[in-house]
Amino acid sequence: MTNKKKALIYCRVSTTKQWSNWDSLQTQEKACRNYCKLSWISVIWVFKEEFTWKSSNRPIFNEAINNAIENKVDFFIVFDIDRFSREWYSAYSTTKNKLNNNWIKLKDSKNIIWDEKIVIQNDTIDMSQYKWNMENPTEMSEMVYSAQAKIEWNKIIQRTIPKEIILEQQGYQVREANFWYTNQKIKTDEWKKSIQVKHHIEWEWIIEMFNLKAKWKLNDEEIVKEISLMWYKSRRWKTLIIKQMQIYIKKPIYAWIIKSKWTWYKPIKAKYEWLVSIEVWNKANIWKFKIVELENWEIQILDKKNDKIETPIIQRRNRFNPNMPFRNLVKSSLLKDQLISWSYSSNSKWQKFWYYHPIRKRWKTWENIKKDEFENNIYKLFDDIEVNEILKTIFIDRFDHIFTENKTELINKRKVFEDRLSEINNQIAKQEANLDSIDTNLTRVLKSIEKKLEKLDWEKESLEKKINSFNEAKFDNPEKFKKFCFNMLEHLPKLLKQSQNFEQLDLVFKFVFTETPSYDEIVNRTASMYPIFALNSKKELSKIESSSLNLKWQPH
Repeated sequence: MTNKKKALIYCRVSTTKQWSNWDSLQTQEKACRNYCKLSWISVIWVFKEEFTWKSSNRPIFNEAINNAIENKVDFFIVFDIDRFSREWYSAYSTTKNKLNNNWIKLKDSKNIIWDEKIVIQNDTIDMSQYKWNMENPTEMSEMVYSAQAKIEWNKIIQRTIPKEIILEQQGYQVREANFWYTNQKIKTDEWKKSIQVKHHIEWEWIIEMFNLKAKWKLNDEEIVKEISLMWYKSRRWKTLIIKQMQIYIKKPIYAWIIKSKWTWYKPIKAKYEWLVSIEVWNKANIWKFKIVELENWEIQILDKKNDKIETPIIQRRNRFNPNMPFRNLVKSSLLKDQLISWSYSSNSKWQKFWYYHPIRKRWKTWENIKKDEFENNIYKLFDDIEVNEILKTIFIDRFDHIFTENKTELINKRKVFEDRLSEINNQIAKQEANLDSIDTNLTRVLKSIEKKLEKLDWEKESLEKKINSFNEAKFDNPEKFKKFCFNMLEHLPKLLKQSQNFEQLDLVFKFVFTETPSYDEIVNRTASMYPIFALNSKKELSKIESSSLNLKWQPH
């Protein structure tokens, strides 16, 4: 047994489907082991790989080559030449010579590859030391088989790629599922096709990520922390980082749009359900990319570098100033992409003049609106708003349904965080048990465990705050919540004047206006409001059918 020569076995399949075919990994390993058994060779390692690339630059293949050289095995065994390389003979022979230079012989289970032989024998001289006197009797066969493997690979590509192009241009999935999706086969008139459906766990992360990004309230680092608290893990069990999140946000596939080299980089609608709407996708990709639906059912993706994109208003977080409460809530009338901020000027030591003006100052100093004038116009508008009683009645009838939907969504989100908190508590208990069991002299181990405990404690604290924030919502008392909603409807001016922070004022504006109003629209009473509101001064309360409640408006 000690005189047995050592061998390393390498097996490879191109696709997952090959696992069940005649040349599966198990079949390859069994054939190679039988070859070694008959040749009196001892198997030391077995390397298995699923890799479609035709070249020799395969991760596990390279690892197997390096392992064979480092451990000085005698043989590198493969099932067939095409499992070793699908390139021309030059690439095949280069890798084979690399093994030969380290005294490792390449062998295959089909016995196509033979050892080199001495051509001219001489009793007085060792003729094996001369390379010109060595001849490979199977060199021609190896050339043919390696060329055949290359040609076969080209034939496979020629059969599969055109079909993939046709399917992808029709809106179907042809490759591995994107993250947050999983592939599903469906039957059609022609053949089975693949679509992508929501992954049972991952889809919640992408929706939450897009929603947080589209709100424009949190920066990327804060969003990553929020998603990490939801127990995010990639398919390789990696945590979320900012760069990866930015890659996900740019992918149009999550908004039902396929754009790839098989569609000639022309965006088309997919044949399956989207995760986020085009509106949310556009908001999440603000200033950079925008999906536009054209009149002829075509889709266009605009890039800010090459196309003119109408930049929407971003309401960024800011410190609340009670002296100038309406900053960043109203658009400029002249500079449509600018929100109105504030400043003051002073003509003397004893007097200040407060003004509202666009956020980014331009070389012209127009549209400086005095504080009193600006705020009085807003108060006058809200004093003029009344509730449409017809829609209010319909909304009361639908309140329970809307309330139940929101409550279910909240409970599901809270359960995700509670499960994560339970797992964190288990990890903390394990780390504390390790801390008690180790020798106190092992300072490096102690520091490592203490560092892990600090991170777990931070996650635990963050999760508890998140869960408490869900508990604070008034979902346990529907009647109280309903009363609160209708109190907002009937006392909007009072709420506006009593608001003590920017978030409350922002809530009131979003409660009334369908989009951020400009100052001219407020003065002229032309701001776009939800149908449940109307202006007393206009008296335009027409009869409205119950179907009119198909609105996007819900109590925030």
